[in-house]
Amino acid sequence: MSSPSSISSPSSSPASVRTRSRPSTISMNIPIEEESAAVLEYLGFEPSTASQIFQRYANRPDPDQCPDHLLDYAWAHIAVLKTDSYGDLDIQEAMARVGLTPQIQSAIADPAFSDMLWTRDLHFWVKDTIETNYATLRSRQELLKRHAQGLVPPGEGPAPEAPEPSAISATISVRTQDTTRPPAVSAP
Repeated sequence: MSSPSSISSPSSSPASVRTRSRPSTISMNIPIEEESAAVLEYLGFEPSTASQIFQRYANRPDPDQCPDHLLDYAWAHIAVLKTDSYGDLDIQEAMARVGLTPQIQSAIADPAFSDMLWTRDLHFWVKDTIETNYATLRSRQELLKRHAQGLVPPGEGPAPEAPEPSAISATISVRTQDTTRPPAVSAP
């Protein structure tokens, strides 16, 4: 958890990553900070909604007495999906009203998965999608961190002055073991 002084402003720039997989290259922007409006955008919120949620989080009265995580504010924001007034809406309209991107709306409402969609309520699937996107973000941030650590051999002195965040980019070859989650470990 970041202290209030280390919370990134909504104008922080993400790292730009190009992932090369045969035969194509996928480009994406990955926020380099842990808590920002850019993180919420990466998770699937429209920029204006991400900014609103982040401002509520950043302006909480006393972060030491209110240690909620940024995701707690995202969960509170989408909680309206459990209300009757949202339950009566078309699912894409409901997702648009809570400020989800068209890409997230299309993915959740994809007719190919309609049988599965109705096994749970819309709130469940939106929250699940955001949680999955957050886990993916953290995994990619760790991958970037490992990649950056490998650029400066240990014991060769301090790294050169870091570039501005807007200038950071990396090309990473993603392997299967980089993207798969480890098996769940059961408690002893």
